[in-house]
Amino acid sequence: MTRIVLIGLSLLLGILAIACSPSSSVDPVASSGDSVSVMPSNSPVASSASAQPPATLITALSSWLSSETGIPADEMSVKTTEVVEWPDACLGVSRPDELCAQVITSGYRFIVATPRGDYIVHSDRSGRSFRIARSP
Repeated sequence: MTRIVLIGLSLLLGILAIACSPSSSVDPVASSGDSVSVMPSNSPVASSASAQPPATLITALSSWLSSETGIPADEMSVKTTEVVEWPDACLGVSRPDELCAQVITSGYRFIVATPRGDYIVHSDRSGRSFRIARSP
């Protein structure tokens, strides 16, 4: 009788372990020119909140992008802004050698016009974190 109970409990624990484990499917990674990739299945969720970020965030974005690209900030302009919920702490843009916390992160997707072409930049809501998702 004890043997049957132990076997039943073992089976139940095995089923629970399988049911609670994360999905084993792996998403393909699309690489861009500066070794940053976007995970396609982790697409952000657009929000109905106002797409107008604070002016301080736009200033921080221009300053950061200027330091990353060498393009003067006064030669950049934000074409579009979209409020999004990123699927991870890497703002939907991860490097191949990097692990990202899987937490919903509120932020923005910007398209920034420059003399070299348009950059797509992801940010968190505060403007402390920016990532180039696509460069010209």
